[in-house]
Amino acid sequence: YLTSDWIAYNSYTNYVDTLWSWDYRINQFVQLIDSRCNSCWTETNVFETTKDPIKGELCQNCRAVSFCFRCLSSGETSQHRNKCSDILRARRLGKVIRPTDYFSWKMAVKKTIFGEGAERIVRKCRYLDNSGNFIGPVMVAKESRYLESDENYERRMQYHTEFMRTQAIASEMADKFNRALGEIYTHFQDRNIVKEQINKVPTIEFLKPMVVQAKTDGNEYNILIEPMLEGKYEKFNDNMGMVKGESSKVSIDDLSKSLGNVDLSNKSHGLGGLGGLGGLDAIEEDDEDN
Repeated sequence: YLTSDWIAYNSYTNYVDTLWSWDYRINQFVQLIDSRCNSCWTETNVFETTKDPIKGELCQNCRAVSFCFRCLSSGETSQHRNKCSDILRARRLGKVIRPTDYFSWKMAVKKTIFGEGAERIVRKCRYLDNSGNFIGPVMVAKESRYLESDENYERRMQYHTEFMRTQAIASEMADKFNRALGEIYTHFQDRNIVKEQINKVPTIEFLKPMVVQAKTDGNEYNILIEPMLEGKYEKFNDNMGMVKGESSKVSIDDLSKSLGNVDLSNKSHGLGGLGGLGGLDAIEEDDEDN
């Protein structure tokens, strides 16, 4: 349940403005269709993501903007008419899409950091119902550990771009692998035997993140969210090429080859002469805690 340790985006001053996904085909952010009424922001549940009754419908023309039944009956849709053609065009180009795997436009992010990486800090994130109760899966919210809270919106959005693009490419490659794996048995005479063995091979799936564009007291803010993976994890390698079970000592020969066969034997040269580990600030295992 919500406590003072959570930042809730479920009011007129703190709210989720837009949800963004990434499309591999057009290689850019795509906006998710908002299920809240375009006039009064009432949740219409047009996509039936919860068991709550449907309280509205999509615009019959662009099919990308929601209206509650009350606003439809009272004619409070005039502001949308001037934008409808542009939104329809954006939907046909794939820049506005129907959302999947989301539970609410109301969310909360925990203030306490529970994980840190080389570039990101991670906090827990939850979807909220109209009463402020947690619903749906536990999510995580990721932010840069280098961008301060007062950094401009564009720079923060740019930070998420590479992660979203990379994740989308990986998901597309995983889908192609899974499809190819599922079709292998068709190339063999004993199809049933091969299919039985292929079904034992694990498939690959990547998490599908979203970028939440929120507003707090008029200031724009964005965070990347994705489902939290429960369980115990073990690290087998790192970004420096270290592998579990192998010596963490840096091989001079391997390091020399990775730098273009430069001479690292002479420690007196320093970085200016491309010689010696001292100039490269290499940390050996025994010195790691010093």
